[in-house]
Amino acid sequence: IPDGESKDKLIFINGAIETEIVDAEIIAEKKNYCIGSLKKIFSSSENRCEPVCKFFGVCGGCDIQHISNDKQNSIKTNRLSIIPSHFLSNIVIIPPIW
Repeated sequence: IPDGESKDKLIFINGAIETEIVDAEIIAEKKNYCIGSLKKIFSSSENRCEPVCKFFGVCGGCDIQHISNDKQNSIKTNRLSIIPSHFLSNIVIIPPIW
């Protein structure tokens, strides 16, 4: 990251997994965060796996399929937990059975 305002911001890099060491290019800079484009992975996460969908990376329907099932479930549960509870007042989240 070049010197400047972006060095203290959170950077979202599509295709990267937390704990990975990557080379990325900043493609958009917002007030509180940046968006990066993944160029190269130097050190892979233990949660990285081979996507099973042959269209992975093309259609966008399975954009976290390169992440292990356990980590995917954790990510999805976390995403749901940050939704304000008044939107989910009648919904119960049941853990996956697999």
